[in-house]
Amino acid sequence: TIQRACSKDDITRLMNASKHLYEFFNKKMFPPQEPSAVVTHGDFHMWNVAFGSKDSVKFFDLQVSRYTSGMTDVQQYLSQTTTPETRKIHLDEFLTSYSQGFHQSCEELGILETKEKVSNEYKRLA
Repeated sequence: TIQRACSKDDITRLMNASKHLYEFFNKKMFPPQEPSAVVTHGDFHMWNVAFGSKDSVKFFDLQVSRYTSGMTDVQQYLSQTTTPETRKIHLDEFLTSYSQGFHQSCEELGILETKEKVSNEYKRLA
């Protein structure tokens, strides 16, 4: 049998408090700022990405998608797949690569974003 580490009252208090954590983190602490705000994955890491044939990519677990900075997904992915030392050495390369792809997409949509804006947004959220 599994023994409870928390009482039912503790779990109820946690569940009630967690309703406000989403609002706090996603709207007050890191509010969406235009034009960097997009619909993000929300739980972007290597286990939620599947690569198929002919350069196809599929994303899974979209239940925590939200409207916020696209850098939240980039920052989460880099923090889970690289070490602090690797990020310290290669962050500029990572953000340059991201920025190039992002810039191409923005250009196709008629939006102008610079690498400096991408870098500043990453640092704001990191």
